[in-house]
Amino acid sequence: MDLTITNITELFQILNKLRGSYPQRPTESPFIYRGVSDNGFSLIPSIFRQVEEQIEDDDFQEPIKNYKYLAHSKEKTILRDFITQASGYIKDIPIDDYLHWAEYAQHFGAPTRLLDWTSNPLVAMFFACINNKNDDAAIWILHKGNYRNYRIKHSKYSDEEKEIINRLSHQELFNSFFDDKNKIDLKYPLIYHPYYVDSRMEAQSSVFMFWGTSQESLENMVPKENYLVPQDPFQGVVYGEKQTQEVLLELRIPQSTKQSFIRQLEMIGINYKTLFPGLDGIGKYIEHKYRFDYNEAIQYI
Repeated sequence: MDLTITNITELFQILNKLRGSYPQRPTESPFIYRGVSDNGFSLIPSIFRQVEEQIEDDDFQEPIKNYKYLAHSKEKTILRDFITQASGYIKDIPIDDYLHWAEYAQHFGAPTRLLDWTSNPLVAMFFACINNKNDDAAIWILHKGNYRNYRIKHSKYSDEEKEIINRLSHQELFNSFFDDKNKIDLKYPLIYHPYYVDSRMEAQSSVFMFWGTSQESLENMVPKENYLVPQDPFQGVVYGEKQTQEVLLELRIPQSTKQSFIRQLEMIGINYKTLFPGLDGIGKYIEHKYRFDYNEAIQYI
């Protein structure tokens, strides 16, 4: 389903249809969101991303594809390097608590197997629209409960494997990927809500997804027939087995509307200043507030 939105009202119309299509508790939404500033970006953690480069050489007719970060080093080496250099600033995390170190690494821009999501759709909208002004953007929506159903159904674990995975905490499962002898064969990524170790994580309503043994992007793991279907709740929506396996939805955002979205978000207090508390956020807020934007300017001609 190809859905395009051009203003915040259209976003909330779709969210209301999703609320009517998929039952939820009044105190907790089953959805999480991720905004990407280029709709060509895949749902995959930075540590597994690959890049293509065209080499100016007659022997290389096709682009050369390689890992962006793992071409010369292993994931454990990269994270241990971060731990070594950050341990002078972060004192209260055990050296072998890889999950919590990875949260800090992710937060400060080092590549990890974590992928950022948020429980706030407006935060996702901000990150979709703030950069890459010449590219169409996207907001991805994921139903947490349905994703769990889908993951369990398609993982095809033995009873013994299920028992082990259910018994271990997220921290133990994550740390196993840095222990070659005890690595857990986790076929699909897991979602978890972290403790907010930083004011930015709280401001951005952070949620994490961490990858297991597969290095595929999430949109390639979930076929189109398992995408969410927003329906008018007044048309007698039936919630059955099929709906429990519907997981993802992508909303497209035309590049020409990005600055307009940012201005709308500013009106309701979603901006660099509120999402990045501190002087760094204030500086970025002022810079972007006064930056000229052609698509915005032509609206007033």
